[in-house]
Amino acid sequence: MDEPMTTSVPLDLDKLKQLRADAGLTMAEAAERARLSGRQAWYAIESGRNADVRVSTLERIAAALGTTARELLIDDEASQEKSNAR
Repeated sequence: MDEPMTTSVPLDLDKLKQLRADAGLTMAEAAERARLSGRQAWYAIESGRNADVRVSTLERIAAALGTTARELLIDDEASQEKSNAR
């Protein structure tokens, strides 16, 4: 049986934290909504300590925050434009 694919996705950690704060959720509440194992799991993702997030997990996190998985990813074009503007 194949293992579920896990890969590093370029999460926008600042956006993730801001969306959680805007929703008025603690890490524990956000983790519960996203069906994660607990506050520590959310912290590991939000702090960047766990960069290996499954797509299915990313989708659950996005749903818990009322957004899309795509919105939680770093926009390479926007990042590049900011770098070029400096």
